[in-house]
Amino acid sequence: MAEPVQTPVSGTPFARTRRVMTPGTDPALLLHVFDGHPRGFWGRGDRWVAWGGALGEVTVPESDPDRFARVREAAARLLGTEGAPLADGTPRLFGGFSFLERPEPNGSWAAFPPARFVLPGAMVFGGPEGCTLVVQRFAGGDAEAEAEADRLVVALRDAG
Repeated sequence: MAEPVQTPVSGTPFARTRRVMTPGTDPALLLHVFDGHPRGFWGRGDRWVAWGGALGEVTVPESDPDRFARVREAAARLLGTEGAPLADGTPRLFGGFSFLERPEPNGSWAAFPPARFVLPGAMVFGGPEGCTLVVQRFAGGDAEAEAEADRLVVALRDAG
């Protein structure tokens, strides 16, 4: 049975974030900015989040009855237990699980592993109160987070 793969792009523990208000941002703009990179969207009611980029990911390459616990443990290692959480809580990983005991080798889900979760580098949260861009980095990435937030603010403005 293969171990979950955790692939941080750079160091741990997770610690750095920068928030910028981006009024009226369309979630499709962030998805466009991250074309060719991991990205996704989730929405419910009048709230949504678009995310792009990957600081790391957790993947369970083979079907495993304990995949839920294995992902939870690998995610804790990826994030580091000593890192400071974001102001509003724990960093969020986006992804999902296969609920098939043995995923079909053909079909629309053939390219997806039994479990894969991504720790995004950037997210835009939208709701009735407006939009907020959040850029995350591992400890020591302060300057990188600042530069990426500045770049994304310009890219979102220019794409709109």
